[in-house]
Amino acid sequence: MGFWPIVKRVIKDSDIVLIIQDARMPEISRNSGAEKLAKQHKTEILKVFTKRDLLSQKRIKELVKEYPSAVFVSGTKNINISLLKKKILIWAKRHKIEKPVVGILGYPNVGKSAITNVLSKAKKTSVSRIAGTTRGLQWVKAGSLRILDSPGVIPFEDSEMKLGILGAKNPEKLKKPQKVALAVIKLLIDANKETLENYYKIKIEDGDEEYDVFLAIGKKRNFLLKKGEIDENRTTFQILRDWQSGNIGN
Repeated sequence: MGFWPIVKRVIKDSDIVLIIQDARMPEISRNSGAEKLAKQHKTEILKVFTKRDLLSQKRIKELVKEYPSAVFVSGTKNINISLLKKKILIWAKRHKIEKPVVGILGYPNVGKSAITNVLSKAKKTSVSRIAGTTRGLQWVKAGSLRILDSPGVIPFEDSEMKLGILGAKNPEKLKKPQKVALAVIKLLIDANKETLENYYKIKIEDGDEEYDVFLAIGKKRNFLLKKGEIDENRTTFQILRDWQSGNIGN
């Protein structure tokens, strides 16, 4: 099943749709096409930003101001899940819906299945760091809620760069993985360079470019070739795995 048939099915069958985005990159992980389609069908939208445990408190406060009606959660750490469920139930009660159908949409690897699992208080869907684990639409019961969990769906027009940063495409399948790794470094430098410094135990000086930081990471990890040069391939995949697995945030 392609991207738009899945999105249309979820929106059509749901009373309220949770649009899941990665809090580390709110705009990159946004799917405006799905939002537009939901609005056309007059289906209620609730934005849910995952992986809040990977953000600094300062960054969370900034995002809350920017997206005041959204819920910021961590499915793996069970943060704000009860608040999310409460908001859904309040909305359903206001609209006199006893057993609301909750659709879940988002890119692969943004944390959809983790949210489904904690909402249902049981491991009903598989959770994995490998992109594309959920293969088809799944119905999950969570108390009075009925959750329609969808696989991570990708519009054909989305670039490989975007998919690599999102973790929607596994590093080994990227055509230009180093380019994506450098983009991840830039994103982190712009948002909170201390994250990189603390995790990799490096110092980023004013004026350092992404490639300078990339080489510093490789050197610190002792990813060296025989002649003492940095093993750029190994450094690339280490950065991408650290990013996609949530070892580094912002």
